[in-house]
Amino acid sequence: MPLGPAGATVHAARWFDGLTAESRDVDIALGPEGLTLTPAEGPPRSWPYGELVLMRGGSRGEPVQLERRSAPVEVLVVHDDRFLDRLRAALPAGTRLSRSGGSPITVKVVLALFAAAAALITLCYVWIVPALSRFAADRVPEPWERSFGDNVVAQFVPPEDRVAETAVAGPAVALHARLAASADGRARDSRLVVTRSDVVNAFAVPGGTVVVTTGLLRALRTPEELAAVLAHELGHVDAHHPMRAVARQLSLGALMGLVAGDHSALSGVLRTAGELGGLAYSRNDERAADDRAMALLARSGISPEALARALESLSLAAPNLSSASFLSTHPAPRERLDRLRAAAGALAVRPRGEAIDVAGWRAMKHALEDSTR
Repeated sequence: MPLGPAGATVHAARWFDGLTAESRDVDIALGPEGLTLTPAEGPPRSWPYGELVLMRGGSRGEPVQLERRSAPVEVLVVHDDRFLDRLRAALPAGTRLSRSGGSPITVKVVLALFAAAAALITLCYVWIVPALSRFAADRVPEPWERSFGDNVVAQFVPPEDRVAETAVAGPAVALHARLAASADGRARDSRLVVTRSDVVNAFAVPGGTVVVTTGLLRALRTPEELAAVLAHELGHVDAHHPMRAVARQLSLGALMGLVAGDHSALSGVLRTAGELGGLAYSRNDERAADDRAMALLARSGISPEALARALESLSLAAPNLSSASFLSTHPAPRERLDRLRAAAGALAVRPRGEAIDVAGWRAMKHALEDSTR
Protein backbone atom coordinates (compact mmCIF):
# COMPACT_ATOMS: atom_id res chain seq x y z
CA MET A 1 0.00 0.00 0.00
CA PRO A 2 1.46 3.43 -0.93
CA LEU A 3 2.57 5.89 1.69
CA GLY A 4 1.67 9.56 1.83
CA PRO A 5 3.43 12.49 3.48
CA ALA A 6 5.48 11.61 6.55
CA GLY A 7 4.94 7.91 5.87
CA ALA A 8 1.13 8.04 6.28
CA THR A 9 -0.77 5.17 4.65
CA VAL A 10 -2.74 6.21 1.58
CA HIS A 11 -6.20 4.77 0.84
CA ALA A 12 -8.09 4.97 -2.46
CA ALA A 13 -11.58 6.47 -2.29
CA ARG A 14 -14.41 8.01 -4.29
CA TRP A 15 -15.13 11.68 -3.53
CA PHE A 16 -18.44 13.50 -4.09
CA ASP A 17 -17.76 17.24 -3.87
CA GLY A 18 -21.39 18.25 -3.17
CA LEU A 19 -21.54 20.47 -6.27
CA THR A 20 -22.32 17.85 -8.93
CA ALA A 21 -23.72 14.31 -9.07
CA GLU A 22 -20.40 12.97 -10.33
CA SER A 23 -17.65 11.42 -8.21
CA ARG A 24 -13.85 11.48 -8.53
CA ASP A 25 -11.03 9.18 -7.52
CA VAL A 26 -8.89 10.53 -4.67
CA ASP A 27 -6.11 9.31 -2.41
CA ILE A 28 -6.66 9.96 1.28
CA ALA A 29 -4.07 10.05 4.06
CA LEU A 30 -4.67 10.16 7.82
CA GLY A 31 -2.92 13.10 9.46
CA PRO A 32 -2.73 14.38 13.03
CA GLU A 33 -5.57 16.90 12.55
CA GLY A 34 -7.66 15.29 9.83
CA LEU A 35 -7.81 13.65 6.41
CA THR A 36 -5.91 14.91 3.38
CA LEU A 37 -7.67 14.29 0.04
CA THR A 38 -5.50 14.36 -3.08
CA PRO A 39 -7.44 14.21 -6.38
CA ALA A 40 -5.80 13.46 -9.72
CA GLU A 41 -6.44 17.07 -10.71
CA GLY A 42 -6.61 20.05 -8.40
CA PRO A 43 -5.06 20.92 -5.05
CA PRO A 44 -5.26 18.68 -1.95
CA ARG A 45 -8.14 19.25 0.46
CA SER A 46 -8.21 18.93 4.25
CA TRP A 47 -11.09 17.41 6.21
CA PRO A 48 -10.76 18.11 9.96
CA TYR A 49 -11.69 15.14 12.14
CA GLY A 50 -14.21 17.27 14.03
CA GLU A 51 -16.29 17.73 10.84
CA LEU A 52 -16.54 14.02 9.95
CA VAL A 53 -19.75 12.01 10.29
CA LEU A 54 -19.75 8.25 9.75
CA MET A 55 -22.78 7.43 7.59
CA ARG A 56 -22.11 3.71 7.23
CA GLY A 57 -19.34 1.16 7.76
CA GLY A 58 -18.25 -1.32 10.38
CA SER A 59 -19.93 -4.47 9.09
CA ARG A 60 -17.87 -7.07 7.26
CA GLY A 61 -17.52 -6.20 3.59
CA GLU A 62 -19.43 -2.95 3.95
CA PRO A 63 -17.77 0.17 2.46
CA VAL A 64 -17.07 3.10 4.75
CA GLN A 65 -18.99 6.26 3.92
CA LEU A 66 -18.00 9.55 5.53
CA GLU A 67 -19.63 12.95 5.25
CA ARG A 68 -17.98 16.27 5.89
CA ARG A 69 -20.61 18.57 7.35
CA SER A 70 -19.65 21.61 5.35
CA ALA A 71 -21.42 23.78 2.80
CA PRO A 72 -21.97 21.96 0.52
CA VAL A 73 -21.90 18.54 2.19
CA GLU A 74 -19.10 16.34 0.78
CA VAL A 75 -18.97 12.53 0.77
CA LEU A 76 -16.16 9.93 0.76
CA VAL A 77 -16.64 6.22 0.03
CA VAL A 78 -13.76 3.85 0.94
CA HIS A 79 -13.83 0.13 0.17
CA ASP A 80 -10.75 -0.85 2.24
CA ASP A 81 -11.88 -3.00 5.23
CA ARG A 82 -8.95 -1.72 7.31
CA PHE A 83 -9.65 1.97 6.82
CA LEU A 84 -12.20 2.47 9.60
CA ASP A 85 -9.94 0.94 12.28
CA ARG A 86 -7.02 3.09 11.11
CA LEU A 87 -9.23 6.18 11.10
CA ARG A 88 -10.33 5.59 14.70
CA ALA A 89 -6.74 4.96 15.76
CA ALA A 90 -5.66 8.26 14.16
CA LEU A 91 -8.23 10.39 16.00
CA PRO A 92 -6.65 12.80 18.54
CA ALA A 93 -7.15 11.97 22.21
CA GLY A 94 -10.64 12.90 23.37
CA THR A 95 -12.05 12.99 19.82
CA ARG A 96 -14.84 10.63 18.81
CA LEU A 97 -16.09 9.88 15.32
CA SER A 98 -19.67 11.11 15.04
CA ARG A 99 -22.22 8.70 13.61
CA SER A 100 -25.33 9.80 11.73
CA GLY A 101 -28.64 9.37 13.45
CA GLY A 102 -29.94 7.81 10.19
CA SER A 103 -27.21 5.16 10.27
CA PRO A 104 -27.34 1.84 8.41
CA ILE A 105 -27.87 0.11 11.77
CA THR A 106 -31.35 1.64 11.82
CA VAL A 107 -31.90 0.65 8.20
CA LYS A 108 -30.88 -2.96 8.97
CA VAL A 109 -33.30 -3.11 11.87
CA VAL A 110 -36.08 -1.74 9.68
CA LEU A 111 -35.27 -4.17 6.87
CA ALA A 112 -35.20 -7.08 9.32
CA LEU A 113 -38.62 -6.10 10.63
CA PHE A 114 -39.98 -5.81 7.11
CA ALA A 115 -38.65 -9.28 6.24
CA ALA A 116 -40.43 -10.78 9.26
CA ALA A 117 -43.81 -10.80 7.53
CA ALA A 118 -44.66 -10.74 3.82
CA ALA A 119 -47.90 -8.91 4.52
CA LEU A 120 -46.10 -6.15 6.37
CA ILE A 121 -43.49 -5.62 3.66
CA THR A 122 -46.24 -5.47 1.04
CA LEU A 123 -48.03 -2.86 3.11
CA CYS A 124 -44.83 -0.84 3.43
CA TYR A 125 -44.13 -0.84 -0.30
CA VAL A 126 -47.69 0.08 -1.15
CA TRP A 127 -47.90 3.01 1.29
CA ILE A 128 -44.63 3.88 3.01
CA VAL A 129 -42.05 3.67 0.18
CA PRO A 130 -43.97 5.96 -2.24
CA ALA A 131 -44.35 8.55 0.50
CA LEU A 132 -40.68 8.19 1.48
CA SER A 133 -39.57 8.49 -2.15
CA ARG A 134 -41.53 11.73 -2.56
CA PHE A 135 -40.05 13.11 0.65
CA ALA A 136 -36.52 12.09 -0.36
CA ALA A 137 -36.83 13.46 -3.92
CA ASP A 138 -38.04 16.82 -2.66
CA ARG A 139 -34.98 17.10 -0.40
CA VAL A 140 -32.50 16.87 -3.30
CA PRO A 141 -30.95 20.34 -3.84
CA GLU A 142 -31.76 21.89 -7.23
CA PRO A 143 -28.10 22.07 -8.41
CA TRP A 144 -27.69 18.35 -7.65
CA GLU A 145 -30.90 17.45 -9.46
CA ARG A 146 -30.01 19.53 -12.53
CA SER A 147 -26.51 18.03 -12.65
CA PHE A 148 -28.00 14.55 -12.33
CA GLY A 149 -30.46 15.28 -15.15
CA ASP A 150 -27.67 16.63 -17.36
CA ASN A 151 -25.75 13.38 -16.86
CA VAL A 152 -28.84 11.36 -17.79
CA VAL A 153 -29.40 13.39 -20.96
CA ALA A 154 -25.70 13.10 -21.87
CA GLN A 155 -25.90 9.29 -21.63
CA PHE A 156 -29.35 8.78 -23.12
CA VAL A 157 -29.19 11.52 -25.79
CA PRO A 158 -25.55 11.99 -26.85
CA PRO A 159 -24.69 15.28 -28.60
CA GLU A 160 -24.30 13.62 -32.01
CA ASP A 161 -27.96 12.50 -31.91
CA ARG A 162 -29.39 15.92 -31.08
CA VAL A 163 -31.11 17.95 -33.78
CA ALA A 164 -29.54 21.35 -34.44
CA GLU A 165 -31.28 22.22 -37.73
CA THR A 166 -33.78 25.02 -37.22
CA ALA A 167 -36.08 23.60 -39.91
CA VAL A 168 -36.62 20.45 -37.80
CA ALA A 169 -36.24 21.64 -34.20
CA GLY A 170 -37.65 25.15 -34.70
CA PRO A 171 -41.39 24.43 -34.19
CA ALA A 172 -40.74 22.44 -31.00
CA VAL A 173 -38.39 25.13 -29.66
CA ALA A 174 -40.91 27.90 -30.38
CA LEU A 175 -43.82 26.03 -28.79
CA HIS A 176 -41.75 25.13 -25.73
CA ALA A 177 -40.75 28.79 -25.29
CA ARG A 178 -44.41 29.86 -25.58
CA LEU A 179 -45.52 27.35 -22.97
CA ALA A 180 -42.62 28.06 -20.59
CA ALA A 181 -43.42 31.79 -20.70
CA SER A 182 -46.93 31.03 -19.43
CA ALA A 183 -45.83 28.40 -16.91
CA ASP A 184 -45.13 28.70 -13.20
CA GLY A 185 -42.66 26.96 -10.89
CA ARG A 186 -40.19 24.43 -12.22
CA ALA A 187 -41.67 24.32 -15.74
CA ARG A 188 -40.80 27.97 -16.33
CA ASP A 189 -37.07 27.16 -16.18
CA SER A 190 -37.30 23.95 -18.23
CA ARG A 191 -35.15 23.13 -21.26
CA LEU A 192 -35.85 21.25 -24.50
CA VAL A 193 -33.78 18.72 -26.46
CA VAL A 194 -34.86 17.29 -29.84
CA THR A 195 -33.18 14.00 -30.71
CA ARG A 196 -33.08 11.86 -33.86
CA SER A 197 -34.91 8.63 -33.14
CA ASP A 198 -37.68 6.61 -34.80
CA VAL A 199 -39.09 5.84 -31.36
CA VAL A 200 -42.26 7.86 -30.78
CA ASN A 201 -41.44 9.44 -27.46
CA ALA A 202 -41.32 12.52 -25.26
CA PHE A 203 -40.23 12.50 -21.65
CA ALA A 204 -38.88 14.72 -18.89
CA VAL A 205 -35.77 14.04 -16.81
CA PRO A 206 -34.92 15.32 -13.32
CA GLY A 207 -33.83 18.94 -13.40
CA GLY A 208 -36.45 20.00 -15.95
CA THR A 209 -35.15 18.96 -19.38
CA VAL A 210 -37.81 17.67 -21.82
CA VAL A 211 -36.67 15.32 -24.60
CA VAL A 212 -38.67 14.96 -27.84
CA THR A 213 -37.87 12.50 -30.65
CA THR A 214 -38.21 13.06 -34.38
CA GLY A 215 -40.42 9.95 -34.38
CA LEU A 216 -42.94 11.86 -32.27
CA LEU A 217 -42.75 14.89 -34.58
CA ARG A 218 -43.58 12.64 -37.53
CA ALA A 219 -46.53 11.02 -35.74
CA LEU A 220 -48.31 14.20 -34.64
CA ARG A 221 -50.64 15.91 -37.12
CA THR A 222 -50.70 19.55 -35.96
CA PRO A 223 -48.49 21.98 -34.03
CA GLU A 224 -51.23 22.24 -31.38
CA GLU A 225 -50.85 18.51 -30.74
CA LEU A 226 -47.09 18.96 -30.24
CA ALA A 227 -47.80 21.84 -27.84
CA ALA A 228 -50.12 19.53 -25.90
CA VAL A 229 -47.49 16.78 -25.56
CA LEU A 230 -44.91 19.36 -24.43
CA ALA A 231 -47.42 20.81 -21.95
CA HIS A 232 -48.05 17.33 -20.53
CA GLU A 233 -44.33 16.79 -19.95
CA LEU A 234 -44.05 20.26 -18.41
CA GLY A 235 -46.89 19.21 -16.12
CA HIS A 236 -44.68 16.36 -14.90
CA VAL A 237 -41.77 18.79 -14.48
CA ASP A 238 -43.84 21.29 -12.51
CA ALA A 239 -45.12 18.54 -10.18
CA HIS A 240 -41.58 17.17 -9.67
CA HIS A 241 -42.65 13.75 -10.99
CA PRO A 242 -39.35 12.75 -12.74
CA MET A 243 -37.20 13.07 -9.61
CA ARG A 244 -39.84 11.28 -7.54
CA ALA A 245 -39.99 8.47 -10.12
CA VAL A 246 -36.22 8.06 -9.93
CA ALA A 247 -36.42 7.96 -6.13
CA ARG A 248 -38.99 5.15 -6.39
CA GLN A 249 -36.35 3.07 -8.23
CA LEU A 250 -33.92 3.32 -5.33
CA SER A 251 -33.65 0.65 -2.67
CA LEU A 252 -35.08 1.38 0.75
CA GLY A 253 -31.57 1.77 2.18
CA ALA A 254 -30.64 4.26 -0.55
CA LEU A 255 -33.84 6.18 0.11
CA MET A 256 -32.98 6.40 3.79
CA GLY A 257 -29.54 7.68 2.83
CA LEU A 258 -31.09 10.26 0.52
CA VAL A 259 -33.36 11.47 3.33
CA ALA A 260 -30.24 11.79 5.51
CA GLY A 261 -28.58 13.96 2.84
CA ASP A 262 -26.48 11.27 1.13
CA HIS A 263 -26.92 12.29 -2.51
CA SER A 264 -24.21 9.88 -3.65
CA ALA A 265 -27.02 7.28 -3.94
CA LEU A 266 -28.07 9.03 -7.15
CA SER A 267 -24.79 8.18 -8.87
CA GLY A 268 -25.76 4.52 -8.98
CA VAL A 269 -29.00 5.33 -10.81
CA LEU A 270 -26.96 6.75 -13.70
CA ARG A 271 -26.23 3.15 -14.69
CA THR A 272 -29.90 2.80 -15.61
CA ALA A 273 -30.20 6.20 -17.28
CA GLY A 274 -31.51 4.59 -20.44
CA GLU A 275 -34.61 3.49 -18.57
CA LEU A 276 -35.62 7.07 -17.87
CA GLY A 277 -37.37 7.25 -21.21
CA GLY A 278 -39.80 4.74 -19.78
CA LEU A 279 -40.34 6.08 -16.28
CA ALA A 280 -43.64 4.72 -15.04
CA TYR A 281 -45.84 7.35 -13.45
CA SER A 282 -48.81 6.52 -11.28
CA ARG A 283 -52.36 7.10 -12.47
CA ASN A 284 -52.58 10.09 -10.13
CA ASP A 285 -49.35 11.51 -11.60
CA GLU A 286 -50.74 11.18 -15.13
CA ARG A 287 -54.00 12.82 -14.15
CA ALA A 288 -52.14 15.69 -12.46
CA ALA A 289 -49.91 16.17 -15.53
CA ASP A 290 -53.00 16.18 -17.79
CA ASP A 291 -54.73 18.80 -15.65
CA ARG A 292 -51.63 21.00 -15.50
CA ALA A 293 -51.12 20.59 -19.26
CA MET A 294 -54.65 21.69 -20.16
CA ALA A 295 -54.48 24.71 -17.86
CA LEU A 296 -51.09 25.67 -19.36
CA LEU A 297 -52.41 25.28 -22.92
CA ALA A 298 -55.38 27.54 -22.12
CA ARG A 299 -53.07 30.20 -20.62
CA SER A 300 -50.91 29.96 -23.75
CA GLY A 301 -53.81 30.58 -26.15
CA ILE A 302 -54.07 26.95 -27.33
CA SER A 303 -57.16 24.75 -27.09
CA PRO A 304 -56.78 22.24 -24.23
CA GLU A 305 -58.60 19.65 -26.36
CA ALA A 306 -55.35 19.35 -28.36
CA LEU A 307 -54.10 16.92 -25.68
CA ALA A 308 -56.85 14.41 -26.48
CA ARG A 309 -56.22 14.87 -30.22
CA ALA A 310 -52.49 14.30 -29.71
CA LEU A 311 -53.08 11.01 -27.92
CA GLU A 312 -55.44 9.90 -30.70
CA SER A 313 -52.85 10.79 -33.36
CA LEU A 314 -50.21 8.74 -31.57
CA SER A 315 -52.61 5.80 -31.23
CA LEU A 316 -53.34 5.91 -34.96
CA ALA A 317 -49.64 6.09 -35.84
CA ALA A 318 -48.52 3.35 -33.44
CA PRO A 319 -49.40 0.28 -35.61
CA ASN A 320 -47.21 1.61 -38.43
CA LEU A 321 -44.17 2.33 -36.27
CA SER A 322 -41.49 0.13 -34.74
CA SER A 323 -42.07 1.56 -31.26
CA ALA A 324 -44.45 3.93 -29.51
CA SER A 325 -42.90 4.43 -26.11
CA PHE A 326 -44.98 7.50 -25.26
CA LEU A 327 -48.15 5.42 -25.46
CA SER A 328 -46.64 2.59 -23.41
CA THR A 329 -45.82 4.97 -20.57
CA HIS A 330 -48.76 7.39 -21.08
CA PRO A 331 -51.65 5.09 -22.11
CA ALA A 332 -54.75 6.68 -23.66
CA PRO A 333 -57.80 4.54 -22.84
CA ARG A 334 -61.21 5.84 -23.90
CA GLU A 335 -62.14 7.00 -20.39
CA ARG A 336 -59.01 9.16 -20.27
CA LEU A 337 -59.85 10.77 -23.61
CA ASP A 338 -63.44 11.39 -22.48
CA ARG A 339 -62.22 13.00 -19.24
CA LEU A 340 -59.77 15.21 -21.15
CA ARG A 341 -62.46 16.47 -23.52
CA ALA A 342 -64.89 17.14 -20.69
CA ALA A 343 -62.24 19.05 -18.70
CA ALA A 344 -61.09 20.97 -21.79
CA GLY A 345 -64.62 22.25 -22.39
CA ALA A 346 -64.65 23.90 -18.96
CA LEU A 347 -61.46 25.91 -19.56
CA ALA A 348 -61.42 29.37 -21.11
CA VAL A 349 -58.62 29.88 -23.64
CA ARG A 350 -56.72 33.11 -23.04
CA PRO A 351 -56.40 35.09 -26.30
CA ARG A 352 -52.81 35.46 -27.53
CA GLY A 353 -51.63 37.98 -30.12
CA GLU A 354 -49.09 35.74 -31.82
CA ALA A 355 -50.31 32.89 -34.01
CA ILE A 356 -48.66 29.47 -34.18
CA ASP A 357 -46.21 29.21 -37.09
CA VAL A 358 -48.07 26.80 -39.37
CA ALA A 359 -45.62 27.40 -42.23
CA GLY A 360 -42.74 26.39 -39.98
CA TRP A 361 -44.63 23.23 -38.98
CA ARG A 362 -45.10 22.26 -42.65
CA ALA A 363 -41.41 22.94 -43.36
CA MET A 364 -40.49 20.67 -40.45
CA LYS A 365 -42.69 17.87 -41.83
CA HIS A 366 -41.09 18.21 -45.27
CA ALA A 367 -37.59 18.17 -43.74
CA LEU A 368 -38.40 14.98 -41.82
CA GLU A 369 -39.82 13.33 -44.95
CA ASP A 370 -36.67 14.22 -46.91
CA SER A 371 -34.47 12.73 -44.17
CA THR A 372 -36.13 9.30 -44.58
CA ARG A 373 -35.68 9.11 -48.34
